[in-house]
Amino acid sequence: MPQQSRRVSASMSISRSLTPQPAASKSAWHHPTFHAWVQPANSSPNLLKLQTRAALAATPCHDARMNVQLGTAIAAPGSRASGWLAVETAPGEQTQIPVVVINGGQPGPRLAITAGIHGGEYTGPAALRSLLLSAEAGDPAILANLKGSIIATLATSPAAFKARSIYVNPQDGKNLNRVYPGSATGSASERIAHAIATQLMTGADVYLDLHAGDINEALSPFVGIEQTGDAARDARAVALGRAVGAEWLLIGASPGTTTSTAEQLGAIGILCEFGGQGHVEPEFVARHAAGVRGVIAEMGMGDFPQSPIEREVGPLNPGASTRLNSEAWLRAEIPADVAGYWHPAVGVGSVVKKGEKLGEVQGVFGDVLQTPTAPINGVVIFLVTTLAMNNGDPLLALGGDPEGGVWP
Repeated sequence: MPQQSRRVSASMSISRSLTPQPAASKSAWHHPTFHAWVQPANSSPNLLKLQTRAALAATPCHDARMNVQLGTAIAAPGSRASGWLAVETAPGEQTQIPVVVINGGQPGPRLAITAGIHGGEYTGPAALRSLLLSAEAGDPAILANLKGSIIATLATSPAAFKARSIYVNPQDGKNLNRVYPGSATGSASERIAHAIATQLMTGADVYLDLHAGDINEALSPFVGIEQTGDAARDARAVALGRAVGAEWLLIGASPGTTTSTAEQLGAIGILCEFGGQGHVEPEFVARHAAGVRGVIAEMGMGDFPQSPIEREVGPLNPGASTRLNSEAWLRAEIPADVAGYWHPAVGVGSVVKKGEKLGEVQGVFGDVLQTPTAPINGVVIFLVTTLAMNNGDPLLALGGDPEGGVWP
């Protein structure tokens, strides 16, 4: 689901919540088993200690001689491992997050991936299971030539997945993608966010967050990235985003979310959105998997083997990744002002003009309670497709005029 604005907004300010972390010592980076995060014993559990971009830039390429560990999954060079990342989400209660680690036989960058941040978004978890757990992905002959490593979660919010929950983690009623960087002593979602930030994102060169429209949402495939003002780095982010092969490329900051926190930790963060409405459509699962492989190739890690779902679906037609004005989109998620019955007048991918009617929220007897209109010229990126609508929930979101100002 789109992450720049949605449901319960986190009040946390990243600039206040994150404090700089000195560059990692040589011993920390060259220990025989590399842990994505090592927290000093005297540090505050409520603060995420960051390495600065300068420190990360000075960090050497990940050493292929080291094991790579995430939770209980420990992969030696040229191997794959699976296991669990345990998070104490309440006193005496642990949430077990399934994880996969793939450690290439050659030195190279690190790619971190999450899927299943929201429980009803199924294409990402399905894609990672097909891509990372296949026989080919564990073949020592293939992994011997892989440059760098991949660490991934298969279902980041297990309670939400089990409950088929829309938007929020049922453990605390919070949107997991609005509470980053989290807190080691906070609510369940905040503790999961803290674990992901400190144990998966930290040390990554690129971070992918795989999403879909939620159970009640349809969407047009898109990628979201941030721009920092560093021309070389921003061009790299655009190239990586376009390697995913979605229809649209949206650019803008998104405080409180996974990708924004990854950016603060020195990684290029990329939001990937394919599919929706609680469906596991093979085409969109395959496109998610192909997008991950596209990023792996763009990072120079080598050719990762095609997933079984990609072979099943056959040739895919990647989107053009037309760049949209996401600053306008940030202002153009249209919320419901009142609970009622939602009757959209547009569809996903519809091009709309400023002032155009987008639909109606009606009362039970047909009286019109709200008639939302487009605040900008744009394209419908996602759309809630359920009749039931709650006050404050999004009706839809728009992306602004594409680059060049001409619609494709």
